[in-house]
Amino acid sequence: MVQHGEVWSIDAPEGYAVTCEGMLVEFHVAPSGEDVRLAAFDAVVAASGVSGIVLKSFDRVLLALAGCRAGPLSQVGLLFRRCEPVAPSDLPPLRPRPAAGDDLTAVLGLDPEFFDDPDGVAFYAGSDEAELILFRGEDGVLAGCGISSTVVAGRPGTDIGMVFAPDRRGRGVGTAIVAAMRDRVATRGGRAICGCNIDNIASRRCLERAGFRTDHVLLEGLLRPG
Repeated sequence: MVQHGEVWSIDAPEGYAVTCEGMLVEFHVAPSGEDVRLAAFDAVVAASGVSGIVLKSFDRVLLALAGCRAGPLSQVGLLFRRCEPVAPSDLPPLRPRPAAGDDLTAVLGLDPEFFDDPDGVAFYAGSDEAELILFRGEDGVLAGCGISSTVVAGRPGTDIGMVFAPDRRGRGVGTAIVAAMRDRVATRGGRAICGCNIDNIASRRCLERAGFRTDHVLLEGLLRPG
């Protein structure tokens, strides 16, 4: 969401906010601005015209602000921020390689709804802070792809995700891609994190089989007038 969102700067106190599709998705001010945090929040909401908020359950600051300005919050996603060292067995052998420009059409063909648009694919394929990895089966056919992107520059947290061909379901392909992306992040000194829709049982099982564990959720709610 952050990649395609709009970033707002907060001058006094110093901080920033990110909005996307009518929702406030990030908000931060310097600790010195704690006494004016709510006023800064209201100013961002008024300037951006957002009507809702999306936040992570571990974000205590935004959670407190939502308590003042948002209606009931619903759990919409699961957040996986820790991973146990497991090596899933019986996974299909896959051959990874970084995507090139002429691979983008094939990647979009895996699932047209996985990326927002072709520009979203290009971001992962051409950014220094992200990568797009293709995975082919032993038959040489594209089985799926994995993505990763740095959450905050200079910090180890790296968001990963994957998508695979519908005809590969039930074969462990998803888990194999997630495990491979997890290991790629680790070799660079990063820490893989990920998430899934709260109703997506298949994705949750895939992530858990790759060693990921969830302690937090993604919350969403509508804002009330300040």
